[in-house]
Parts: sequence; structure tokens; C-alpha cells
Amino acid sequence: MFGNMKKKSKNLKTDREYASLCNDVGKVIRDHGNIVVAKELFDNAIAIFERVNNDNDLRTKSDTHNNLGLTYKKMGEFQTAKDEFNKALAVGKTIWEENDYDAAQTYNNIGLALDDMKEYDSALAAYEEALNIVQNCLGKDHVNVAGALSNIAFLLNKMGKNEEAIEKMKAVIEIDEKANGIDHPDTANSYNILGVLYSECENYTEDALEQYRKALFVRQKVFGKNSIITATTFHNIGTVLYDQKKYKEALVELEKSYNIYVNTVGADHPECEVTK
Repeated sequence: MFGNMKKKSKNLKTDREYASLCNDVGKVIRDHGNIVVAKELFDNAIAIFERVNNDNDLRTKSDTHNNLGLTYKKMGEFQTAKDEFNKALAVGKTIWEENDYDAAQTYNNIGLALDDMKEYDSALAAYEEALNIVQNCLGKDHVNVAGALSNIAFLLNKMGKNEEAIEKMKAVIEIDEKANGIDHPDTANSYNILGVLYSECENYTEDALEQYRKALFVRQKVFGKNSIITATTFHNIGTVLYDQKKYKEALVELEKSYNIYVNTVGADHPECEVTK
């Protein structure tokens, strides 16, 4: 793929077009796992944008800094990733209008890097900035708002703010149910996440069970009764019942989980050992 791109680049009219192509192809290559080549392409693009210095390239230049940051994030170099995201933000601010969606994506990327660096307060501020822009761009009931709220919920959970995390996930589910319907896999995933959050709080085990059972209903319907994701949900239900000292009921659910794993991946699979 890289060789074909180089060959094609000879036919481009300007270095600016070549830089844009480097950015586009770099994204594809990175998503296919070739981090080294992707980084080289993004570096090449940024070097050209710096040299040419054309205002018409600023949005693409900002996007390239974001892509290079995401590449560094995949490499585990979170500080360097954050630096690239901040460069993307600085460039973008020179051209973005108020509530530009690219700004939301950049703030979200900054939040991801800070999250990885365990700078949770700063990450939360970045995620909230992204959320505000997405809400203003797309409306409060858009599925992308649910995604931004999910990031905040996960972070609040890491910070030990479980009650706040639960409220955010409830808001996610409200959007999912409106946008996708109650029988959608994404909605089921949100039910499951809320169940996990409830299960981590001492007095919410019944709420956890309710959410896990909602997730189970959808997952059996969508993925089938013998899918791995269904087995995982049976396991979650069984674990909560065990914590409630309802051992016989827990055993029934855990056996369902175990049997699906055995029939799907074999008795020697690590998940079978966990379920045992």
C-alpha cells in the first residue's frame, strides 16, 4: 500500500496534495496495525504543511497532528500524544468557528491522553469541553453525545465517583434507547456497563441485576443464546447473585455461562477456568 501511494504521489500537482494524501493513507495504515509507516506518513505531512505554510491547509494540518497523536497513543507514548493533540488544538483554534465538531474531537483526544496519564481532573475538564461542543453541534439526544458521556462515566468511575458515574450512564442509556431502540447491541452494552457500575456499590445489587438482565434479553435476541457475549452476561448475573448469598441461583447462572464457553471455545480456555 505504501509503495502504491509513493507511485501515485508523483502525479500530484502540489506538495500540499501529497501531504493531504499522506494524512489520509496514514490513517488507513495505522488502523491496519502498521504504526511505524503511519507515523512516517504523518511526520512527512506535517513537515510539508510547515514548509508550505498555506492557510488553506490549516484544518488538514490540525487533523494530521491529531492522527499523529493517536499513533503515539497506540505506541504508549502518552505525553507525546498529548503534545500532538495540543498542537492540533492550537492550529484548529485559528480557523474553527464556535462549536466546531473538530474541536470536540480534539478535546476528546486530549482527554484520552490525560486519562492514560492518570491526570484525571484535567482529563475530566477536556472530556466535558468535548461534550459541550458535541451537544451544541448535534443536539443533546445524538448518539455521539452518548459516547462523550460514556467517556466521562468511565473516568468518574476511575476517580471513585461511582454515584456520578451512574448518573452519566443513565443519561447514556436514555439517549441509546431513543436513538437506537431498546433492542440494539449498543443499548445492551450500556445496560451492562450500568450493571457493572451498580455492582461496585454495596447497596445497588438489585439495580445491577436489573441492568444485567436487560442486557441479557437483548444479547440473546441479537447474538443468540449460545454466544460468548451472552455467556459473559450470565456470568455477571451469577456473580451478583453469589454476592447476595443466593448461591443456588448463582450456580444456575454460572453453569449456563460455563456451558456456553465449553461448547464455544473449549474446556481449556481461560474463561472456562474463571467461570469454574
